[in-house]
Amino acid sequence: MEHEHLIQGNYYHIFNRGNNHCNLFEKPTEFEHFLWLYDKYISPVADTLAWVLMGNHFHLLVYIKKDVVYKYSIETLNRISPDKILDEEHKWETIDADLSASAGPDNVDVGLGTDNNNGDFNADRSKDAVRFRKPIPYRHFSHLFNAYSRYLQVRTGRTGNLFERPFKRKLIDNEEYLKTAVLYIHNNPVHHGFCTHPLEYPWTSYLTSISNKPTKLKRDEVLKLFNDTENFKQQHNQKIDIAPIEKWLEIAPSDLHDYDLSNPDADRSKDAVRSGAAVDLSACEAFRFIGTSSDNVNSKVTSNESFGLINKTNLNEY
Repeated sequence: MEHEHLIQGNYYHIFNRGNNHCNLFEKPTEFEHFLWLYDKYISPVADTLAWVLMGNHFHLLVYIKKDVVYKYSIETLNRISPDKILDEEHKWETIDADLSASAGPDNVDVGLGTDNNNGDFNADRSKDAVRFRKPIPYRHFSHLFNAYSRYLQVRTGRTGNLFERPFKRKLIDNEEYLKTAVLYIHNNPVHHGFCTHPLEYPWTSYLTSISNKPTKLKRDEVLKLFNDTENFKQQHNQKIDIAPIEKWLEIAPSDLHDYDLSNPDADRSKDAVRSGAAVDLSACEAFRFIGTSSDNVNSKVTSNESFGLINKTNLNEY
């Protein structure tokens, strides 16, 4: 597969699987931590329209943001945040900027006003333009995958590459495929036999799409593709032909199986996921409604706290 560059202002279908078909997610806390890292690294550079996390692979539908720069310079971060942990929380944040006159590929002078002692920008624009760095989108995805790999290494003692490299991405240049990609992503658990309808699978953006609660998901844009919420639901009730989509994505029929079907425990494992035996069902029920009930989500997530690796307040945003 020829790998697309991630160019600002374009839509992409991004997907990948575990190296040698290994599992990426086995416990609710692992799904949750990936989503937390996703918000940290990807939200600054991309809008998300749809997502699904499966046992050994994932699919994302994103729009790479235009005209964004990093909010803080390295100098500002060092001044306001000598603590490396706090620095790590803020260094990826971006802001909108007019880059139409930018000549350099990596940096831009933006007249956003003065940088005060708190690292915030006031509105008086009394000083000359400040030098900002432009984010490189594919690196943010690499940071996401590397950070999640390190998390599993700490959690499980796993070694070696977790994800296949490089991650796959396909440019979407027409509205019809954008709509088809939403349907394909939400129906991925149905295709792999985990459920009979997208609403039955917890680790997808389907239920956030039909909720009316605040979310970072670009829900209004997604629903507009289907005209309205009712039509969105109706089209998700219909069976879709995934063969032409996977041919276009260059996915072989056996590439993204979540379990080795020759393994005698495969059926039992899949049944466990469906029933909640292998996954804490209470956590799944809460997390199904990402963007609808932060209290429920926050009350269920506890096991990652000992790792100091998860910010519970972010879990309801996608």
